[in-house]
Amino acid sequence: MTIHRSFGFRFELTLPYHATETRVEQESHTNLERSVLNEKLNGHVLIAEDTLELQLLEKRILESIGLKVTAVTDGQQAVDQVNQGAFDLILMDMQMPVMDGIEATRTLREQGHTLPIIALTANVMQKHRDAFNEAGCDGFLGKPIDKRELRKVLKHHLPKEQQAPHIQSLAEEEVDEELMQIFIESNTQRVATLKQALTEKDWSQVREVAHAIKGSAASFGYPQLSKVAESVQFSIDGGSADEAPQLTMDLLIELGKILP
Repeated sequence: MTIHRSFGFRFELTLPYHATETRVEQESHTNLERSVLNEKLNGHVLIAEDTLELQLLEKRILESIGLKVTAVTDGQQAVDQVNQGAFDLILMDMQMPVMDGIEATRTLREQGHTLPIIALTANVMQKHRDAFNEAGCDGFLGKPIDKRELRKVLKHHLPKEQQAPHIQSLAEEEVDEELMQIFIESNTQRVATLKQALTEKDWSQVREVAHAIKGSAASFGYPQLSKVAESVQFSIDGGSADEAPQLTMDLLIELGKILP
């Protein structure tokens, strides 16, 4: 409180004071955590991911941490790459064409490869986790990608290189105009594929497209689109064919909201 007298007038200034429960050591812990999450790592990571925009997003995140990255689009390519070169870790999408992630993981383990394999998938049910573990995965990461959890897993399996010279915000945006344009182009093509599949009642194709959208939409800032795509996939997986046409139309409407 400050009192000032001038020409017989009395002025009074009151400053609010609020006690805080935040301790100094808590702030220090936050800074330490942020510092740890921005450490550079060493290693060569193989990404097995068939959705182009997610593959590019994952690659960008990993390279920003200091890692060398090779990317493939199916499980068979992943097996071939591991047999041809040296990798320190695999991020393995579980649902891919030609050979899925579970079969690829099982094949690599049968061949004697012991490198860490991390399941990266939008399927988060316990039965899926059990299938990944049984196949020989060393960890599990869900979609959309949580960068904090991703860094934690990588830090556990890969050697640290050095402290990053610039501490970036944990919420720093990885998706720029180039990646967003790829996301838009991919979904423009998916609209055409969905319309044809809906006309032909090709529910297997509808499910495949819905799964790809579910995995990428939330990572690119469209959680509602991801949720609608998930409902389409779950309806087909659960044998609810009567619901699939309307849910697919809902998905097309939701896609129309994000496309130019």
